[in-house]
Amino acid sequence: MDYIISGLTMGGAYALIAVGYTMVYGIIGLINFAHGEIYMFGAYFVFAMIVETSKNTSFLISLFMLVIFGITIYLFLRDKFSPLPSLALSLVGGSFLSGFTFFLFLTSIPFYLAFLLSMIFTSCLGMAIEFIAYRPLRDAPRLAALITAIGMSLILQNVARLIWGARTRAYPDQLIPSIIKTQTINGEFLTDKLLSKMSFFELLLKGHKIRIFGDTYISSLKILIILLTILIMIILHLIIHKTKIGKAMRACAQDKVTASLMGIDTDRIITYTFAIGSGMGAVAGILNGLAYHNLSPTMGYKAGVVAFAAAVLGGIGNIPGAMVGGFILGLAQSIAAWIGLSQWIYGVAYAVMILFIVLRPTGIFGKATAR
Repeated sequence: MDYIISGLTMGGAYALIAVGYTMVYGIIGLINFAHGEIYMFGAYFVFAMIVETSKNTSFLISLFMLVIFGITIYLFLRDKFSPLPSLALSLVGGSFLSGFTFFLFLTSIPFYLAFLLSMIFTSCLGMAIEFIAYRPLRDAPRLAALITAIGMSLILQNVARLIWGARTRAYPDQLIPSIIKTQTINGEFLTDKLLSKMSFFELLLKGHKIRIFGDTYISSLKILIILLTILIMIILHLIIHKTKIGKAMRACAQDKVTASLMGIDTDRIITYTFAIGSGMGAVAGILNGLAYHNLSPTMGYKAGVVAFAAAVLGGIGNIPGAMVGGFILGLAQSIAAWIGLSQWIYGVAYAVMILFIVLRPTGIFGKATAR
């Protein structure tokens, strides 16, 4: 049972990242290999906000955010003003917001607020990446865009290494809300004897583990990850099917040229798609940092590769397929660990993906289309 829960936990994170891949691919036909690094930045932004960051690190982050905020503001002003005023306003607004982040990272703020701000920051990062790296190559051969995506991934890894260093970090346990801690209760490690003395509601309120049945326990953090993943997927489904932006996204996914002729601003819709996918990637990165206590500049690479496999497995371009593919690969990795193949879990995930693709080349929910 523990392995199944762990598999669903990993699968939830993969599903959130895979949805970002599949949303972008469904509209512009691009595999955004920098999406794993957005996942990584989401986790690091929270770390930087809940601890008291040094002035040098805060300065580097604010310098990075100056570029991100400036481009984001410019994207929203360029259609309302001429280029020069838009550029000037973007520089002023970006400078103000980056100055705000400088002082923000010097202090320690509550975890939940940091969680929300991280989603906003990474959404801005996703929009900036789209504008800088992908929009100029939208009509170029796909190979050019693919190489650019890989290059952007490497650039973001090295930016994170420059800001936070290469060593592995973890969220300080004392700064994490009690409901998602998993280590101790009143300084005492969770033994079976201690757990047996606590009721369901005591365990839930104090965080840590919850008794399912008999002597089987599940950490409240893992429950939170699974439930939050499902909730975000439901919200995303409602956005896509019940809002004007979602309707425009579906129109652009079917035919961007026709959508443009019908009055849809395709550039803006693509920007919104990157923003939504990036925000979801940030959630996955934060939850992974909480669950596995492992933050590093390369953490997005492995997770991104498996999430890409999940998107392909579910049917690239299909959002429910990406979610199902993420859970399948998470369970496959957990089962591999259970049978003693812990060192091969990424190989097992890809083997499962290849097996599915051989049997169904379009993926689980994909459809064959003529080109």
